[in-house]
Amino acid sequence: QTRTAYGFQQQVNRNSFALESYKFLFDYHGFAPFIGAGVMWDNMRLSETDNDVNITETVSSKLAPGLVFGWDIRPGKRADPWLLRTNLRYSPYASLEKDNATLSLQYLEFNFIQFVLYPQRLSYYRNL
Repeated sequence: QTRTAYGFQQQVNRNSFALESYKFLFDYHGFAPFIGAGVMWDNMRLSETDNDVNITETVSSKLAPGLVFGWDIRPGKRADPWLLRTNLRYSPYASLEKDNATLSLQYLEFNFIQFVLYPQRLSYYRNL
């Protein structure tokens, strides 16, 4: 994410690794919503330049909780080898400390229609 104005540039780079657990609420003819929580390891870097002069380079790594919710679209029975998933991930405590101030990096990540393949289920169908 980059912000630029009047020769000043602020760039924030973020890499995350998350371990999540979720619970399916119900299955209505292949529509299966879920909700869950997770722990994210965030690696954040803030770079600020003013008229091409590097002012600040801040790096931070921290562990933060997160929420995940979404739904699966299952084409048939529960043991199908593939499904379509849409999910939203919210990180409420993502922030970066700089000069006794806090820069909020909260975000809502939206992953729209992901194809999920279960290879172990493919081998099960091949053996039938």
